[in-house]
Amino acid sequence: MANFKELHLEQSTQEWLDVRKQHITATEVAHIMSGYDSIFSVVQSKRGVGIQKDISNYPPVKEGKLKEPKIRGLIEQKFPQLLSDDELFLPQPCCESLDEPYFMASLDGYSNKADLIVEIKNVFSRYDKNWDELLQKGLNAPIPKKYGYYYQVQWQLMVTKAKAAMIVFHHSNDAEEVSADNIRIFPIKPNVEVQKKLKQIAFRVKEIMQNNLPVEPEQGDKVIVSEHTLPSEVSQLIEEYRNSENTYKELSANLDVLKKARQKVVNRLGQLLLTDNQTSVCTNDWMITRSMRKGTVNWDGMLRDGVITEEILEKYRSSGNASTRLTLKDVQ
Repeated sequence: MANFKELHLEQSTQEWLDVRKQHITATEVAHIMSGYDSIFSVVQSKRGVGIQKDISNYPPVKEGKLKEPKIRGLIEQKFPQLLSDDELFLPQPCCESLDEPYFMASLDGYSNKADLIVEIKNVFSRYDKNWDELLQKGLNAPIPKKYGYYYQVQWQLMVTKAKAAMIVFHHSNDAEEVSADNIRIFPIKPNVEVQKKLKQIAFRVKEIMQNNLPVEPEQGDKVIVSEHTLPSEVSQLIEEYRNSENTYKELSANLDVLKKARQKVVNRLGQLLLTDNQTSVCTNDWMITRSMRKGTVNWDGMLRDGVITEEILEKYRSSGNASTRLTLKDVQ
């Protein structure tokens, strides 16, 4: 018997999105726990502050939605014992905690018979590197750690009180079809200590939302404000920058034309005067030379081939300097 309240919602619908704003979800808590998101950014999103980015047409997201039912079908074929006698497919319930109604989790699959959660992750068809890292490091690979997949499943276990979960990863180079051979499954059992930390995060978000409390941004957060709440000097400075930006772009366009014309002349002089052995020619008035520039370093290739590690690179990276930049969206 299920130990959660089922919210009869169809996932990815507007109704489902609206209900999620009234709860704290597995993805939100996991992203905060992993550091991918902050409490500030999650609260701003729930409050509808700023423009909410639509990623539904993002290729990895579209592919994931297309392949998820097929991957679930592979699991149903591979583990028919997960299905109850009256079930043809694994249910995908939207769950609300019986202990704390503010806690919500939407499952990719749930076995009533085994009291087991199924979480499905498709590795984008073009991301072979991510798949290789997953095979080598499992849930400690960069992508699972970045998005907090382990924390996401722990939250689902806590909300549903299920006995265990299996997180299923799939990858194929075909953008539409799935591969039964490229499935990796990681079993996960409840971790009380991790769930305790997730609860602390969730209760903090609940407190902020229900009491309409202010929340301070963290480093890296994008802060969106209304212009009418800002000092008048800000608007004056923005307009001053806008005028100078337009002038700068006009001058830069002319400068680019002059640069190309000048380089065309230099290239022709090089063809006329310079050879492989003769790389410098001069008169009393001018000199033309040819030198070879070093090519760029393929850092991704070096890391992939194990020539150098990211940790070693960071040891030799100099300290960064703070830089402030103003971008005007409507400046062409």
